[in-house]
Amino acid sequence: MKFRVLAVTAVLAVYVPFALYFARQPVVQDEGLLQRPFPHQGLYSWLARPLVPGSLTDSPDAPRAATLVVLEDGHPLGPGHTELSEITYNGSGRYRYWSSPQEGRILVFSTSDNSDPNTNGRTYRIVDPAAHEPYSDARRR
Repeated sequence: MKFRVLAVTAVLAVYVPFALYFARQPVVQDEGLLQRPFPHQGLYSWLARPLVPGSLTDSPDAPRAATLVVLEDGHPLGPGHTELSEITYNGSGRYRYWSSPQEGRILVFSTSDNSDPNTNGRTYRIVDPAAHEPYSDARRR
């Protein structure tokens, strides 16, 4: 009997910390969901750093290469490929997904009504139907 009590105590001593740790971890249900907080970049522009494997970005050599689409509550924002100054000063759903050697991949976007995406209650997602699935070549071998 004493052995059973010790065994149960040992199992609980190991189980409870793991259960508490994993209960606190957020469950990512939608890989395309942009996560708050969004740092404020200027008047109407906000920043996100989505990880979209296989997705192209705009760059100085290819200013319209990105095919990523930003959705606000399921509705597409746009236009994409917008100059950063236009996003900052005009907003209204403009965005750009680009990369630079200094900063990596960045999504600069504005909301449809120039509100703060951290507090307006809307959900922001990204989709890229043209993204190359990064493991497809490895599976073919």
